[in-house]
Amino acid sequence: MKNLLFALPLISLISPAWASLWEDVPFGSTVSVASRSAAKSDQLEARDVSAKMKKKLQSAYSLKEKMVFQDWVVTFIFARNEKKKFVLQKALLVGDEGFAPELYDDAIKSYYMYCLKELEQAYSLGERPANNPLYGTVADLKPGFFHPLHSYKKDGVIFTLGLILSKADELVHMAYELTADANDTALGSHGVANMKGLPEQWEDISSWERQDAAEDFLVKNGLKKAKKEAGSEPSADENTGEEATTDENTGEEATTDESTGAEPTPKEAGPFDKIDSSLSQQDQDIFKALILFEAKQQPQDKEAVELIISAARAGSARAYFILGNCYNEGRGVKKDLDRGKKAITKAAQLGYAPALVQFGSEFATAIKGLGLSQQESNDLRDTAYQAAAAGAIGSAAERFNLAVMLRYGYGLRKDVEQAHSLLELLASQGDIEAEKMLKSAF
Repeated sequence: MKNLLFALPLISLISPAWASLWEDVPFGSTVSVASRSAAKSDQLEARDVSAKMKKKLQSAYSLKEKMVFQDWVVTFIFARNEKKKFVLQKALLVGDEGFAPELYDDAIKSYYMYCLKELEQAYSLGERPANNPLYGTVADLKPGFFHPLHSYKKDGVIFTLGLILSKADELVHMAYELTADANDTALGSHGVANMKGLPEQWEDISSWERQDAAEDFLVKNGLKKAKKEAGSEPSADENTGEEATTDENTGEEATTDESTGAEPTPKEAGPFDKIDSSLSQQDQDIFKALILFEAKQQPQDKEAVELIISAARAGSARAYFILGNCYNEGRGVKKDLDRGKKAITKAAQLGYAPALVQFGSEFATAIKGLGLSQQESNDLRDTAYQAAAAGAIGSAAERFNLAVMLRYGYGLRKDVEQAHSLLELLASQGDIEAEKMLKSAF
């Protein structure tokens, strides 16, 4: 049964390794010491600001490395200590990407979660914040003041990600604060008192990539190709004499070279064009993710995982299995073997054959390995038999699972011909994993 142990090809990804900013510019430093330390830091670069701002280290530096495709301006904040000396208490970093306040309840919240996950990896914070903050409303943002949300405690520092409504451009920006915590004091003692929220409010937040406001951001950072405006006028290339036209048969844009009289050339097909739009959103998300994983690039991997998580939340066993492999390999997410095991176990409990086989090379052995009751075992088998009798079932993910079971006789009587037919159908709908199985398993 080793042929059943196929999975999405995964590679380990290494998160950017930024050294801790607070190690370069130590908390408790006087203004003069902090100024010298900042000037020597290989993480910071000086900004063109007034002499007064430079002296006070207010927005005088920015990080050399972009994070979450943003430049981050750093302000060092000083306060009097018990000896009445002004010493460095915290650092506030503000991203340059801003959003209109009216997007607070949707696009900004999605983008906040996108940044949170990226920064968790960049600073190796783990995925369990020390608080469950209340997101609140845009009215809670006081212009020019940091609005704290999720906080983490690491190596004597409190890291808090939040938002800030800029007085300068009147846009909402991501920001994060690094605060000294040498005595491991309570979060509230540092003014990070946003602990009134519930975990549930942070679940099922729409993926940032799906927000309309994300379009310019994704295009600008090379994560997505720009869309051509519908109904736009044909444009001529002054160098080649080519003019954009429309193919009356397909409705797609084409080009004609007036100097050669060449036939119109249809627009290049996009990577998702082959995906059957009549499929459920859940199945389309899985197919898109499989295509994105083929690129073997970190931005595409992260987008793919977002799609897979969405499909898993909708109850897809196939998505849970893919997500489990992502966690096991650290692809698109921080490596977490515990989460990987839980996701694959969930897929197996839902009857997904590639997951089940990890608990036993035979169906009965896997059921026993999962600790399922006889009734649960019968239910899974009955569902599979009903699917086989129907020949084709509701979702593409279920069709793929059925094809695997029929091809290898796993829990069902082997039927290579029907398995081949199901995989051909899936391949025609844009399932690249089905395409691969057609080539490798027959």
